[in-house]
Amino acid sequence: MEQERLVPLQTIEERMIKYQRECEERARAEIQAEVARVREIEISRMRLDEAAKCRAQLDRAREELEKLHLTRLQEMRAREAEMKERFATREQASKILFSFDSHHSPRF
Repeated sequence: MEQERLVPLQTIEERMIKYQRECEERARAEIQAEVARVREIEISRMRLDEAAKCRAQLDRAREELEKLHLTRLQEMRAREAEMKERFATREQASKILFSFDSHHSPRF
């Protein structure tokens, strides 16, 4: 009779242990899922941060290249203006020299 009373108690205890294991397993699965979700969020954030850094770096490089281009363009325009001025001066000198030679050249 004593043993008959213990059988339901063992069954209840076994069910409690089984339930506890199931709860622990669910909790473990939920924790793993949450950890995976947090990792994905962190990875996405890191990717966005890296993309922003790359964009900023490209913007800085583009600005530097644009400044260099503008500087070189200004230098070339200055050289072009200087060359035009030299050419005009030489052309003017040639005209004066030609005009002088044609008026003072000996005629035979």
